[in-house]
Amino acid sequence: MVMPQVVKKKSKVLLVVAFFILITLFVGYTFFPQVTTNDGQFGNTDNGSKDNGGSPFGNIGGSRKEELLEDMREFFPGVNASYWKEWSYQNKVIFAHIQEIDAVNKDVVVKINTPPYEKFSERRWNLHIGCPKDKTIAVSERNPSNSVVDYNFDVLDRAKVGDLLIGYCLEEECINIGNKCYLVVRN
Repeated sequence: MVMPQVVKKKSKVLLVVAFFILITLFVGYTFFPQVTTNDGQFGNTDNGSKDNGGSPFGNIGGSRKEELLEDMREFFPGVNASYWKEWSYQNKVIFAHIQEIDAVNKDVVVKINTPPYEKFSERRWNLHIGCPKDKTIAVSERNPSNSVVDYNFDVLDRAKVGDLLIGYCLEEECINIGNKCYLVVRN
């Protein structure tokens, strides 16, 4: 009679262990999606792309992808500190933290931290968005220079308060942002 009790106890333990493993797998998959790797392989991220094999760059050539990613690696803080020396709106980006969005007028209110020492730095600033879709990408804040989550979209369709918009001022006063645009989305 002792034997059935041992089997019952082992069955309960196995059931609890199996349940714990399933919960762990569910939580891991839900809250910790895969990210991209340095070799350009894209993991299990929701990138909004439907028919391009899961890659936001499925509809463009590899050279455009590499151009955008190389540009990003050049200006991210800590990657290349010399980038910020002798900043010029003609060939250097700004980092604009989105605080308000006015989709009707295609404007955002931002706080621009980088570059430092410009008249628009460290203050609330209105920017008009003029980012061409084919030169706009969204990246994850977890690993921005390697984790593209979307490409070829209207910034105002995806941007949220708290995101970081990186792009080029179109004039010295930095009222318009465009050329190439990078949206760092909060996870």
